Amino acid sequence: MRWLPLVLIFSTAGGALADAPSRSLRPQARAVQTEATVARPAPAAAAEARPAGPPVTGGLRSALRPKARDDAGMAEQLAAASAAAQEAAAQPQPQAQPQIQQQVQAEQKPTVLDLLRGAGKPAAPSRTAAAPQRETRPEDLGVKREVEKKPNTLLALLRPRQRSRNVEDNAKRVDAAKRGKMVCGVEDIQGISIGNVSGKGACGVQDAVRISSVAGVSLSTHAVMDCTTARALNAWVAQAARPAIGTLGGGLSELRVAAHYVCRTRNNQRGAKLSEHGRGHAIDISGFKLRNGQELSVLRDWSGNHAKVMRAMHKAACGPFGTVLGPNADRFHRDHFHLDTARYRAGTYCR
Repeated sequence: MRWLPLVLIFSTAGGALADAPSRSLRPQARAVQTEATVARPAPAAAAEARPAGPPVTGGLRSALRPKARDDAGMAEQLAAASAAAQEAAAQPQPQAQPQIQQQVQAEQKPTVLDLLRGAGKPAAPSRTAAAPQRETRPEDLGVKREVEKKPNTLLALLRPRQRSRNVEDNAKRVDAAKRGKMVCGVEDIQGISIGNVSGKGACGVQDAVRISSVAGVSLSTHAVMDCTTARALNAWVAQAARPAIGTLGGGLSELRVAAHYVCRTRNNQRGAKLSEHGRGHAIDISGFKLRNGQELSVLRDWSGNHAKVMRAMHKAACGPFGTVLGPNADRFHRDHFHLDTARYRAGTYCR
């Protein structure tokens, strides 16, 4: 009984050993052959040892090298595919019925692009329109078109064109002539004819006119005078007053009238002779209004900032007028210019 366990152990171990494989299942390490351990055969011996037949190349290089293409097999496959395509094309395809096609076209709604192109609208009956006759142009009659000269420089192209003063004056003259405001036969003299003006004693004016403007310059008060005095005033403003002021303040726009026709004596002195104002031969100017609103005063500017302008206008009045009196004449004329058309044997009188 003491030996029974040992007998069982040995019997079991013997069966297991009989079933075990002859070699171990554990992978063994791969032997690495080197040039030292493996002797290379000679070239002649290697050639004799190589078996006949196609060369077999082993290793990674042979596994990666592509195999030769079978051209004959590829040609057969392509020929078969082409034949199948031809058979499919030769078979008749079913066509849609005309009624179904018309119904589908009727159900389709016109798009925005079709509406813009005019699709969906009934086609208008075509009419053969007569070709319009070509109008006769001046070139057909041998008349050459005038070419407007254009400025060459860029600054000239960008510079706006200014209307000259002559253009404005001409426009005013034309407009005044159309309205019938021209008097004394001169377009620049604007006003109305009032006929004969009677007065006390020797006062009065024959063929008097009431002047509103001369040479494009208005009068602050519509002055009554005869046409001789009106023409002298127009000439003085156009040839002397306007050029003397020039572009100062934008130019001359109005004459400040201090006196015109009035029946009185000279300087309103008792016992003095009749003034030329009583005959419609004189006008007094006390100031000159500019286009920017500024006003030149005879009283203030005779010896002030614009003394040169004032004295030039005073001096130029001698000639159109027979008598010209200013601040240097006497105390009665320190604030205005007295201008009249009286003529004396000694000529003009200017002080």
